[in-house]
Amino acid sequence: MNKTDYWLKMKYYLSGLKLLAEISSLNPENREKILEKWFQTPDIKEDDLQNEIKKNVKDSISSCCSLQDIVDGMISFIPKEVWYQQDSCGYTFRPYNPDKLVERIYNEKEHKYKLRAVYEGLILGIDEYGQSFADLRYGFESMGYIKWLEERFHKESINSWMEALSRFENEELAVLSSGASRGGRFQILSGLSEDRVSDIVIKTILLGPNMREDAERIAQRLFGEWGCQNAI
Repeated sequence: MNKTDYWLKMKYYLSGLKLLAEISSLNPENREKILEKWFQTPDIKEDDLQNEIKKNVKDSISSCCSLQDIVDGMISFIPKEVWYQQDSCGYTFRPYNPDKLVERIYNEKEHKYKLRAVYEGLILGIDEYGQSFADLRYGFESMGYIKWLEERFHKESINSWMEALSRFENEELAVLSSGASRGGRFQILSGLSEDRVSDIVIKTILLGPNMREDAERIAQRLFGEWGCQNAI
């Protein structure tokens, strides 16, 4: 992984932690469950910087710090010289101009304008959990029927996908989301009516970081409901 990609993935990591802090702030019960399921032990996949940030977020959640303070605190661990640098996708941790989250910058080398933007998952109140919900799964690869669903998504009608998801309860789709990849979570959210999104996201978070046993069974049912029996 080159250094630029490292800082892009670090933005995904912070984005996911921001969501955990946000759901924790809704009520004491959420806070207790999230601290227990997401922050008890270090993740071996996380490096020293990530673990340091995670510990700080845990302490901040326990102290009921504001979400903005938690986001600012996470970014404070990132070297300042990196805050305004664009990663491989053009994102930054902080805006160059405090009044603009997105700017059009002329690239002298390529002789065209490109966008420079603060990573969406680090901005408060912008996307109803969606970006950060997906970012919690940035390094996870799905398997089995869940993987088949994700691969089939771009070959089928979005309307048929929405109709299939409408036949499942929020609790079932939360379990399914526990086994979906980053892209798969985006796909699930894209097929939901707006009034279902926050409930499914919260239910998934409260299940914890691991895939639930029933996720594959639900994916198999959805595979059939979606009319994909012969798509394997």
